[in-house]
This record gives sequence, structure tokens and C-alpha cells, in this order.
Amino acid sequence: MVNFEIDITDTLAKFSDFFENSKRMILSAKFGDGKTYLLDKFMRQDNPKNPKYYFVILHPVNDVVEDNRDIFEYIKRDILFHLLQDDMLLDTEESLDRLVEAISENISFSEVCDFLSAIAPIPGFESVAKLLGKCTIKVSEIRKTYQDKKMLPYNYVNSFALKTGSIAESDGFTRLIQETLRIIEETHQCQTVLIIEDMDRLDPAHLFRIQNILGANIDNPYFVNTAQNEGDDQEGNPNKFGFSKILLVMDYGTSEHIFHHFYGDEADYKGYMQKFLDSHPFKFSLRSEAQQMLIDEIKKICLLDDSFFDTHLLYSKRNGKGLKFKEYISMLSVRRCKQILTTDIDKYLRIDEDSSKYIRTLRIIIYLMLLTPEDVTINQIYKLFTENVAMNIDFMFPVLKTFEHSTVNCYSITYGNQLVSYNYDEQTQKSSSSHVNHYNNQLIEQELQQIWKSAEHEVLLHIDFA
Repeated sequence: MVNFEIDITDTLAKFSDFFENSKRMILSAKFGDGKTYLLDKFMRQDNPKNPKYYFVILHPVNDVVEDNRDIFEYIKRDILFHLLQDDMLLDTEESLDRLVEAISENISFSEVCDFLSAIAPIPGFESVAKLLGKCTIKVSEIRKTYQDKKMLPYNYVNSFALKTGSIAESDGFTRLIQETLRIIEETHQCQTVLIIEDMDRLDPAHLFRIQNILGANIDNPYFVNTAQNEGDDQEGNPNKFGFSKILLVMDYGTSEHIFHHFYGDEADYKGYMQKFLDSHPFKFSLRSEAQQMLIDEIKKICLLDDSFFDTHLLYSKRNGKGLKFKEYISMLSVRRCKQILTTDIDKYLRIDEDSSKYIRTLRIIIYLMLLTPEDVTINQIYKLFTENVAMNIDFMFPVLKTFEHSTVNCYSITYGNQLVSYNYDEQTQKSSSSHVNHYNNQLIEQELQQIWKSAEHEVLLHIDFA
């Protein structure tokens, strides 16, 4: 299957419901375990002509070389870059006013020039330089207005809002983002979403500083002149920039390990995270999805039930006895699961009249070969069945009948003091068992093992891995 994909339909529906009903949330998955795959599927299902969400996706791991206090300035920069790339910024008079505020409120004109110079070479931003002229026209007027206010307490409080790295920081660039998001939501009738990827790959100082700043503004009364203090619903979703939703993407377990390493074993990780979250983390594993898909496929093709995967042992040199089927599958990568799922196992079969009677058994052996290490031989797989006849009788039965040339579909097998009757259905190639008190075509376990062993050569002739 050239276009084969792991089916995550059910999980995607659950995540969509989770996302719909949460405002500050975490998508938890191990590194390389498909969180980007899930997010891409989720965002693609949004109607592009009438989108429900506007996504801003950041990768702060690119800024880990920067100073801890500067990391949030780079977050702001990346948000602005994203808005510019989507042509959502600098299109309105309000946006220009906010940009000018960044200059007028004790932020140097050179800083703004540096920012605009950085984005000017980006395709689509050719007109950015023209803004410098408009900015300079307004700067002197707005500066004079601020100087004339003579409101010392106001200025003192706002000085913290202008301090780079401060939790209460709310300079002109921050308010530019806030204003732009407000305009996007009003114009496009959608919710704005901030997604911060790979949080657990950050330096601990960066990781928890970002969370602290995002979370601190949920109940922050200490700065003025921000969108949330000018009418935002405080019981809704106040946050640093006014996004409708914030999604942090990380491995929740790894983050907990980092947290305790950083703050100590006695620190309350869950309490700390709940300060930011309004829901439990959504845990996802594409690897688990692929493994379950493989189990379902084997069950379907080989007519197996769940008990087979919980009890049957695969050959393994790790412990000399074997691992449970499900345990071994749990170690398979997504890539290996896909390889097996896309394999036509019947291409390994050589079927004749006799072997067609136990084709299910042959398919099980083939799957066992595909799942075990390359240095395990098919003969070792075959011999593994004899270690527990009761466990394997369901698919040993058709082989036993074929090589005994028996027409009997019922055997009683003794195991110590237990007598179990097995009834075989040739149509389904499956057997059912029940405890009995009398013998019916009695065989003992050793006899079944001997018949199975004597059939080995003929059975394996019908499997070709060459």
C-alpha cells in the first residue's frame, strides 16, 4: 500500500472534543511519537474557507541558546513573524498605532528599526521599510502626549510593563500582538490558537519561564493598558497575548522529570502545572496506535481473540523462554508496524489441498516470524508451540487432524488431574474447550506434541521466506 497511513480516526475525534472544551492545555507525547502527525491531521480538518481557528505555531527550541530572560522576547518576535507571514499584521491604523507605541514608550527607535530590518527581506514584506517613515511622523506627537500626562504613579506602574523579561511586561510589541489577535477574531469570526511545540526539549530554565509568564497573567492585576484589563472576561481565558486557546506540546512525563530535577523531588509538579492548565493532558502515541492496528489486523487474518495476545509466547533469546505476544509488539517501532501491515503474508505460502486445511496455522507462523528477531529460525518458532499445548491447541488442531488423517473433531486431553474436551469447527478453523468428566478420544499432551513434531517438515515446506 503506497499511501498507507496509520488510522487515528477515533483518537482524532477524541482530541477534537478535548480541544473544543479546553482553553489552556497540553498535548503529551514522547519525542518522535506522532504529535506533529496528530496536530497536522487536526488542523487540516478545519474548513479553510470558513476556519474555526487561526493557528500560530512556535518552535522555541530554536532559541535555546538565548539568555533565560530574553526567551520571551523571542517568543514575541516569533509570533509577530507568524502574523506577518500570514499578512495579518500592519494592515490597519490600529496596528500602526501599536507599533508606534513600542517606540514612544521608552523603547528605542533603533530596536524597532532592527526588528523591521529583520523582517524586510522576507517575501511579502517588501513594503515594511515604508512604515519607518509613517512611524517617525507619529513618534514625536505621541511622546509629547506621554510627557504632558505628568502621572507619576501611572508611569511608575507602567515602568514594569515596559521592563524586558518582567512577568508583567506589556510593551508596545505585546499590545500590537494583542490588538492584531482581537482584529483577527472579530474580522474572521474565529478563535486564535497559540501552539508551542517541543516544550520538553527546552532548557529547564526556558521551559518553566515560558510557562510562568503564560500562567502568571491568568490572574495578573499588576499591569494596566492591556487588552485583558480593558474589558477581557477575567473568568474566560486571560493570557499574555489574548489568544483564545494555548496548547503546549510536550512529553508530560519527561517534563515532570525535568521539573523535579530542577526544583527538587518534594516540589509539587501537578499543582504547578494545574496553575496553567484547565484540563488534564491529552496523551497520544502514534506508536501505540500503530501497534494496536497491527494487533487488529493479525486478529482479523488469523481469527484470533485478545487472549492470544495476552498469553501466547513468542520465541526470544532474551530470556530463553519467550515474551508475550503483546509485550513483543509493544517494542515495535511505527516503521516496523507499517512494514508488517503492508506485507501480503500470503506471498510466503505454498498451498496445496492438504495445507489449505491448516492455512490459518501457517499464517500465524508467518506473523510470528515477522515479529521476532531476524536471527530466530522458523524451526524455533514451530517448536515453541509444543511448550504449552493447551495454549496453542486452537491452531495446532488442524495440523493434528491432517497428519493423523482423522475425521474426529473432538479430543479429550489430560493435564495432570484435569480433563479438557476440545471441539474443532472445520469451517471456522477454531476450537472450543470445556472441562469434562469422561474420556472422548483421549490423547495425552505428550502424544499431541509428538504428532506436532513429526509434522514439522511437511508443514514448513509450505512456507517460503526466500
